[in-house]
Amino acid sequence: MILNVIIFTRLVFQVSCLEILSFSLPLFASEGEDVPFHCAYNVDSSKLAELDIKWYLGSSPSPFMVFLPYLQAEPQVIDPKFRQKIVYREGVESSGFIMVNISTELSGVYTCKVSTNMEERVSRKRITVYRPPSSIVLDMFTSQDKDKLSLSCSISGCLPPPDVSLSVAGSMIPHTSVYTSHTTTVTGSLALSSVLPSTVLLCTVHVPHTNYTSTVLQYYNSTARTQPVARPYSSAASAWSLQSIAVICLVLGIAHISCGF
Repeated sequence: MILNVIIFTRLVFQVSCLEILSFSLPLFASEGEDVPFHCAYNVDSSKLAELDIKWYLGSSPSPFMVFLPYLQAEPQVIDPKFRQKIVYREGVESSGFIMVNISTELSGVYTCKVSTNMEERVSRKRITVYRPPSSIVLDMFTSQDKDKLSLSCSISGCLPPPDVSLSVAGSMIPHTSVYTSHTTTVTGSLALSSVLPSTVLLCTVHVPHTNYTSTVLQYYNSTARTQPVARPYSSAASAWSLQSIAVICLVLGIAHISCGF
């Protein structure tokens, strides 16, 4: 009995000759970028004539691209919306292409399926394609009785809808959000008595699942106000942006704590 199990295990190991070695694509990309996709596999040379590679997007049961390396010189793009988007990259032991001028509608989970007559291997990965905001506008105004400071941050043209926060002196301001097809508007308010005579108010915009972050600053002064300044920055540039805000605060004579550092 033990001998039979050993023989069966060896046979299974010998027959299982198909595998996906790697599947790579970026976690995110900005709309309009050219994005590389690559699926590397290993297959026994005796099975090359059976090899079938299919690419899928989302839950669609139909592949957008099919490649039969033994019969075709290059893949066949089946879905019309991909025909002007894909530039094929040659490879005997891999399936790769460049998605040119990628758009937000092409966000989602991509599947690479490699199969022969007897075996099938599948690998999946998600990519978020985002469109950065075309504008970020932060407005502030005081109530008629001068006891409340209100903020309104309007973000236009951003996809997917962004996460937005309002803050002052390092503290988050409670807010409500309203989403439309093209605009996200976030509003919040705080008691004027809790606001220092000179301080910096911020609206921070982050696109989920990406490294895109942008901040708009509004300088509040009890006697005068300046126009908001947009300062986009990625995670790598955050420290630089905070240092810049600190310098601006010092120039304006704002107390160190009022800038939230």
